[in-house]
Amino acid sequence: PEFWIALCCVAREVIVIGGWRAGKSTVLAFKLLVYIFLDMYSGKKGCLYWIVGPDYAQTREEFRYLYEWFTKLEMVENSSRPMEGPRSITLVGGTLIETKSAENPERLGSVAPDGILVVEAGQISEEVRTMLLGRTMEKSAWIMYGGTLEDDEGHAQWAWYQEAAKEWM
Repeated sequence: PEFWIALCCVAREVIVIGGWRAGKSTVLAFKLLVYIFLDMYSGKKGCLYWIVGPDYAQTREEFRYLYEWFTKLEMVENSSRPMEGPRSITLVGGTLIETKSAENPERLGSVAPDGILVVEAGQISEEVRTMLLGRTMEKSAWIMYGGTLEDDEGHAQWAWYQEAAKEWM
């Protein structure tokens, strides 16, 4: 039931929480797939979507799902899938999906995306969250966070995520 609740939510800012291997990556990737189809159906072309993680390695799972699904649907026009670093998929019609790393927050200020997935959001600083929210303003884009609430170490940079998740439950 939680899968459908997250999938059908129309809020512009959403948090998907769960334990390890709980399916958060599947939910996030599928939500992006749905948004892409909705944008295509409404006639939008050349949309830009980001998958942001604490580093590039942590964006791999969501990217892999999307690449596999769009390949099966014969919608991948071009892709860049290096072993390390940024990855991208260009779909038929010009939609672009890019991975981004929060290690260099200044690189997140380039252009405004149509939607943002934030993976392992509990490892993203509040500064990065603020930058990403700023990026959503220009196009009234949505942002979806996914991650666990486990924090045995008491990391300060995770405080915003824990507080938001508890407030929004």
